[in-house]
Amino acid sequence: AQAHNYFRQRKDLLTALARRELAAMETRRRSEIERGRNRAEKLRLSTVAYLREAAERGALIQVLTQSSEVRAALRAERAAAQQTGRVQVMGALTASYGVPRDVARAMTTVLTAICLRAGRLVGDGKLELATAERMALAIQNAGNRDLLRLYGGRGSSDAG
Repeated sequence: AQAHNYFRQRKDLLTALARRELAAMETRRRSEIERGRNRAEKLRLSTVAYLREAAERGALIQVLTQSSEVRAALRAERAAAQQTGRVQVMGALTASYGVPRDVARAMTTVLTAICLRAGRLVGDGKLELATAERMALAIQNAGNRDLLRLYGGRGSSDAG
C-alpha cells in the first residue's frame, strides 16, 4: 500500500516510524532489565541493551529526529517517559540507600546523559559499541560506588 493512504503528511509518516523504532528499543531494554537479579545488574543490562539498540537503530532514529516536526511531535511523550524512568530510579536510590532526593535526581540526570551521549556516538559510527559499553558501565559503577560510600547503602553487591 502507498504511504499517503495511511499518513496525511510526511511528518506523520516519519513520526510513526520514529515511534515504532523508539518503542522497539524500549521493549528490548525492558526485557533485558527483567532478567536482572538486583539493581546493579538491572542497570548494567539496561545500559548494554540501550547501547546495542543504538548501534542497530540509532542512525535511523537520529535521521528521523533531525526533523524539527518529528522532534516536536515526540517531545511530550518522550519527556513523560523519561520522567517516569527517572522517578523510579530516584525512588530506589532514596528508599534503598538513603540518598537525598536532590542528589538522586542529579546523579540520575548525569548518568542518563552519559549513556544517551554514548548511544548517539555509537549510532553515528563515531564510537565502537564495545568501547561505549566499557566506558558507560565504568562511569555508572563509579558513580554508584561513590553514592554508596557517601550514604552507606544496604550492600555494595546491589549498588552497582
